[in-house]
Amino acid sequence: KLSELEYRLKERQAFVAGDLFIFRAYEAIRSNNFTENLIAVLMRLKDYLLYEFHIGKEDEEGYPLLKGDAIDCTLWNIIENQEGLFFFDKKWRWLKPVPIDFVLFRSLFYLLSKATPYLNNIEQRDVNELIILLLRSLFPHYGVERHARNLRNEQYFQSLINSERAIPFTFSRAPKCSIIMPVFNRLNYTKQCLDILYKITPHELFELIVINNASTDGTKEFLNKFSQLYSNTKVIHTEENMGFTKACNMGAKIAAGEYLVFLNNDTLPRSGWLNALITEVEKDGKIGAVGAKLIYPNGKLQEAGGIIFNDGTGWNFGRFDDPKRDIYSESYEVDYCSGACLLVRKDVFWEIGGFDERYSPAYYEDTDLCFTLRKLGYKVVYCPRCEIVHFEGATASKDPHQGFKRFQEINRKKFVEKWKDELKVQGEPYHVTGSPPTTANRNVRLRLVNLAQAPSVPRILVVDPFLPVFDRASGSNRLLQILKILRGLGFNITFLSIAEMTEVSKYKGILEELGIETFLSHHLNEIDWYRFFKYRDFTFAIISFYYLADKILPLIRRFSPHTKTIVDSVDVHFLREMREAEILNDPYLAEKAMTTRAKEIEVYSKADGVIAITENDKKVLLNESNGSIKEEKVFVVPNIHAVRPTKSPFEKREGLLFIGNFNHSPNVDAMRFFCQEVFPKVVKELKDIKLYIVGSNPPPPIRELENENVAVTGYVPDLEPYMEKAKVFVAPLRYGAGMKGKIGEALSHGLPVVTTSVGAEGMDLEDGVHVIIADDADAFASAVVRVYTDERLWKNLRENGVLHVQKMFTPEVVTLKLKEMFEILNKNEDKDRRPSLDARVSVIVVHYKGIRDTLECLSSLKRSIYKNYQIIVIVNGAGMKETEELIKAIEEEQRGTVIHCDAKNFIYPEEAFNREIVLIENENNAGFAGANNVGMRYALECGAEYFWLLNNDAVVEDDALHELLKFATFNPKAGLCCSKVYCFFDRKKVQYNGERIDPAGMEDTDEEEAKIAAAITGCSLFIRREVVEKVGLLDEDYFLYFEDNDFAVRAFEAGWQNYYVPFSKIYHKGGSSIGEWLKTPLSVYYATRNRLLFAHKRYPQSMLVSFDLLRNSFFPQIRHDRRLRFAFAQGVEDFIYGKRGRSGLEFEKIDEIIKKTAIVRNKEMHGTLEEKFAELKGRLIYAPEGDDVLDNFLNLALGLYYKRLAEGRKRERLVEELCRKGEEEFRKGNIESAEVNFKKALEEDPNS
Repeated sequence: KLSELEYRLKERQAFVAGDLFIFRAYEAIRSNNFTENLIAVLMRLKDYLLYEFHIGKEDEEGYPLLKGDAIDCTLWNIIENQEGLFFFDKKWRWLKPVPIDFVLFRSLFYLLSKATPYLNNIEQRDVNELIILLLRSLFPHYGVERHARNLRNEQYFQSLINSERAIPFTFSRAPKCSIIMPVFNRLNYTKQCLDILYKITPHELFELIVINNASTDGTKEFLNKFSQLYSNTKVIHTEENMGFTKACNMGAKIAAGEYLVFLNNDTLPRSGWLNALITEVEKDGKIGAVGAKLIYPNGKLQEAGGIIFNDGTGWNFGRFDDPKRDIYSESYEVDYCSGACLLVRKDVFWEIGGFDERYSPAYYEDTDLCFTLRKLGYKVVYCPRCEIVHFEGATASKDPHQGFKRFQEINRKKFVEKWKDELKVQGEPYHVTGSPPTTANRNVRLRLVNLAQAPSVPRILVVDPFLPVFDRASGSNRLLQILKILRGLGFNITFLSIAEMTEVSKYKGILEELGIETFLSHHLNEIDWYRFFKYRDFTFAIISFYYLADKILPLIRRFSPHTKTIVDSVDVHFLREMREAEILNDPYLAEKAMTTRAKEIEVYSKADGVIAITENDKKVLLNESNGSIKEEKVFVVPNIHAVRPTKSPFEKREGLLFIGNFNHSPNVDAMRFFCQEVFPKVVKELKDIKLYIVGSNPPPPIRELENENVAVTGYVPDLEPYMEKAKVFVAPLRYGAGMKGKIGEALSHGLPVVTTSVGAEGMDLEDGVHVIIADDADAFASAVVRVYTDERLWKNLRENGVLHVQKMFTPEVVTLKLKEMFEILNKNEDKDRRPSLDARVSVIVVHYKGIRDTLECLSSLKRSIYKNYQIIVIVNGAGMKETEELIKAIEEEQRGTVIHCDAKNFIYPEEAFNREIVLIENENNAGFAGANNVGMRYALECGAEYFWLLNNDAVVEDDALHELLKFATFNPKAGLCCSKVYCFFDRKKVQYNGERIDPAGMEDTDEEEAKIAAAITGCSLFIRREVVEKVGLLDEDYFLYFEDNDFAVRAFEAGWQNYYVPFSKIYHKGGSSIGEWLKTPLSVYYATRNRLLFAHKRYPQSMLVSFDLLRNSFFPQIRHDRRLRFAFAQGVEDFIYGKRGRSGLEFEKIDEIIKKTAIVRNKEMHGTLEEKFAELKGRLIYAPEGDDVLDNFLNLALGLYYKRLAEGRKRERLVEELCRKGEEEFRKGNIESAEVNFKKALEEDPNS
């Protein structure tokens, strides 16, 4: 039979305020044995909780788990706020199971926290110690650590209840969101994701649906246990790996939430992530999907919205940048957002049929979903406040040829086929434009794409250190006005800023609203300049400041030589520096000014046009250049000011005004001079006058000027109130150059100006008519007082100043000046400087084995932007079966037509460069030299002007061929050119950099200047036809290795230069034919033999050095491998005994050959030099530990070399004498005698 208390509890279920239990507890506390009595009450409550709410499970520490409803079954109202209590009791249900000790802990915690201030017998006790004591009597293992966890959980629980009331209280059976998470293995990622997810995300907002794709690493067992702990978790186990696409659809089918949130298990959400997504989607009913800001574990940005180009390839906007930059901190509509974290309205998701399963197992399903949503009129939005750390590729790998990652390219083709019409407006990809997208904002980006594709619109590049911060600097305001004029003239503008700055979004957004493509590149090497210029084809380029032009002009001349370049001086820097040096009497500054003068004049002389801001600046440039700058190419383009006079009359104005950017030193000097030497004299006459110093970045010396009469405001966003209030504008500039924007701005507002001769310079201002000009302190102070107090003078200056600006500096006036400049520049240059590249190139690829390597090489060649080439594949003794498989693969995968012939019977197509692949079969392996010679013989007959020898295990950039050809075209003495060679498997490492070759890879030094090569590599060797015609083909004595170096020396000796061209980039796998350098017997053999052979043929005087190289460089890398030692020794022996071309040894039987060497060694031969050499060879193979063996072997080899060399020379002389006698006898008619001499000569030397 239930007691009254138990009956009341059961009747009211969990919604009990403790009105009965609390009195029992109070009675227990007041009693003498309050601890024992209180424990009795708790025992009753514990029994009731187990009876009513136990779910039959325990947590990991063995505490019984109760239904979530029990969380409010406490001895005290847990929520003091009545509104919160109402919401909790009426709206919420807690679904997560709770341990029983947590419910009892909460009862005691709130009971004792309320009761102890009034109960003397325990008021000094520590509440937490008391609770631990009480609960330990119920649960013997309850201790400090468990208690600390309960405290944390309570704090978390209260934060859910008492915060963020904008989010509805939904501890209910219908969660707001269903988080759908497919997983396949990688249990460690899943654990850390779920751990952080449940720690930082309000549980009432979501249910979790995990689809376990047949994991084999314990994921199933973990998820089963996890779902028992959290009742808002659903788990689906599949019998096979369904992939991402189908798994997501399966999870969505059982989702209860209003929104679906697809979340990768290799992610770590950050605080507030889910609320941010919900808030964003609920801003607009037409938002169908919302994506996150994805961040790499190292803190770099991974994606701030996705971009899709017209070929279906994608771009993660902002990749590797700082995620805190303001351009990534605003929400905007995008092409797509990654499925790593993507919220979608559930009703809309099923309206479109879920993820399209044609993309199963993975890739492009999220992109396709976003395109489908947009087709139905919904938006896809990037949400910067949702931050997710993403371990990219953790579940699908990063290798495009393995695992699910290989479906990326497969599904791209499906995506392109489905959306081909929509993709037409998406713009060209990065590898075409040469520059990353400037924004992921879809509306802005597509407007810029549309402008870029407009036919017959002249394009202009404008480069400046900064975005036009028009409200902070007069020079920037002029720049913005010029950009507006250029747009009005019909130019398609690309703006490039190279300096880091804050508030990027504000100023960048203004340009994009004008339809200006805007790039922020802090480092010039971030841009692929070749593609950048090729895609845009600029007619003109305007570069601000000589020092920036010094960097940009060479790039334009190299990549876009037809573009007319204009350098905007802004002001004449050396003139300003000379005046500053004079004012400060500083010889160092004077010397610096002269250095600046030389560089500034040099840069201006290289440009097609120069903009001076005033007529005075133009005269200075012409006078100082000594004729290097022509008058007809200097144009005056002043500051630009729209006339907008302020309205306040004379009598309602007060105070003086100065405006200037204090990053500019003349402004700092002007204010210090004025406040220290001029303003005190003004104050004597006008006691209450105030000076307002307005402008960005005032340094301490300017801040220190502030007092009761001087106000230093710093930057202000709107100057109009100051212009409206002030009575006189002061510009006490003592040095500077160019036009002073502050003076033009004041005049355009109808504010009278007092300035210096320097300030008025170049503006055609007349003293006393347009402004008042005074240069010394007394005169300046007197002028200020006069204008300030003389209303008639004030009005005359105001009226005349406005009229002068209207006549000289309005946008309409400057528009005419710019139009005239462009017309003159177009007339000045009649010839087109555009490079003409149309030479025929034969690309020769030798295939020995590795069909997949060859196909990848050919595939990369097909993407070449230069098209006038043919591909010649030499199958080098690979056998009939391999040849047939290669032909089939080329025709199927490359969709190419193969012209198949053998090296003895060439077949020539009607049009040699018709894009078909010529495959020539060598019956035997002729080595690198012999096989490439076959290709070059064929190419010579086809009329090729250049040959590109390319390893079959190399992949090339799509402009690699173009860069080689362009360099060779513009450098007629370049006989051989080599690409920059990167490691294929680690593309940060370089194998060849023009200085040396390192197959293991070196650090990339970002070498971007072409130079004469100290070494040559045949991996990518570009050869001019005339070189082959003059010096012949590759020397086939080498077979493999060093034939390229030999060829380079012959070319150099014939008068050509060999160049390294780093703009041409390839990626080399290495070792596909005979293994890595010095890692296989074949490699060691040919490297050793041919190193000596190369020295013998080209540098015989360096043979001793070559032997030392073998000793100190080659042998230490192989000394611990007997097979490699044998190859080394055999290479030395074959060189000495004249073995050339292909080795006759069967290296696949190397172990048997080594045994025979051992038998020879055991005969203990002595005597001749040759016999001793053979004995030492055996010792080197079997006992290499002592360096004396190696030294003796190489020293003996060197001696044997010189002996045979002497014998050879003696033989040569004998053969020459026999041939001479034979010719002499033949001329005399003694045929028999002549024949005897010739036969003897052939016996001595069959090649004579």
